[in-house]
Amino acid sequence: MRFDEQAGCWEVFSYADVEQLTADTQRFSRDYLAGTTGLPWHPALDAMWAADPPRHTQLRQLAATPFSPATLRGLEDDIRAIAAELLPQRLATDATIDVLGFARSYSNRVICRMLDLPLEDDERIAGWVEEQIRAPSVFELPRQTAMIRYFSEFLRERRRNPRNGLVDSLLAAQDSGYEVAGKPMTLQTVLGYLWTLLVAGSETTPTSLGNALIAFIAGGHLEALRELRRRDDVRGTDRAIAEALRWNPAFPAVTVIANEKVAIGGALIDAGSWVKGWISAANRDPLKFADPQVFDIGREPNRHLSFSVGPHHCLGAPLARLEIRVAVETILDAVPQPVELDQESLRYSLGLVNSLCSATFRLSG
Repeated sequence: MRFDEQAGCWEVFSYADVEQLTADTQRFSRDYLAGTTGLPWHPALDAMWAADPPRHTQLRQLAATPFSPATLRGLEDDIRAIAAELLPQRLATDATIDVLGFARSYSNRVICRMLDLPLEDDERIAGWVEEQIRAPSVFELPRQTAMIRYFSEFLRERRRNPRNGLVDSLLAAQDSGYEVAGKPMTLQTVLGYLWTLLVAGSETTPTSLGNALIAFIAGGHLEALRELRRRDDVRGTDRAIAEALRWNPAFPAVTVIANEKVAIGGALIDAGSWVKGWISAANRDPLKFADPQVFDIGREPNRHLSFSVGPHHCLGAPLARLEIRVAVETILDAVPQPVELDQESLRYSLGLVNSLCSATFRLSG
């Protein structure tokens, strides 16, 4: 436990303390904008990630079914087809794999498929996502008026020509008078919901996939993964992916606000204090994980905090795990030879997400 004077917040690092921050919605709040005035409206400000119960609970209930494992199993063939279509375009003639280019196009296509967005607009949408995640903080979001107009028109069109997807369910909930924290759901709330799912699905998954491949290659685990693939050992591959998520999470930390004077990390902090819980440190807590500095693709159990826990456990976690597994399997099938990682090529951009923005993978052998 320490106080970061420059950031003006307390920091905690142990698994127990970070788990407490993420799970205890009574004593810790994610309503970051409470009491804040003068911020231009942005869809991200109307979303569940910055909300407490009951608002958070009621928003989350609207989209639980489309992201359930049972529903996603029905989409696996579509997701696999997207990966198979896009990967050959990223296998360069100079014996490199444009993993990040593939990961971003792939994740954008998948989330657009989930939300019934036009696939031909995926690059434009990806540009808007990148603008937001490069923001230094939620208090400095770009205005993105073109993006807001685009999605407002998209929702108007879906009202005129409804289908049977997640977006239609959100619009039907609004039309039925569904209440969020005691107030009727607004179109702004629908926009916030749609945009947040899109950002989460098209940004964190590419970084998580890239981080997984970096860990697998750096640790010399590709051949072991190929063996799991030959045996069709999905559970074994899922264990390896869970270890990669523990090893280098796309969201390295979570920040909350203390609702009351509370003891944590051996200190007593005042109500209103900002507290940052370092997930990346908690995931390597020796009191929780045996040999935490060892990357073990067979680690079990592996209760990492990369998808959070409790009420704020990531709604899209089943989709993210499925996407990463399908992508890894597709790459293993298409690239039978060894792959090397250029460590000097690794670059990250720390904004709202610790985004992987550069990585070079070369074929060898």
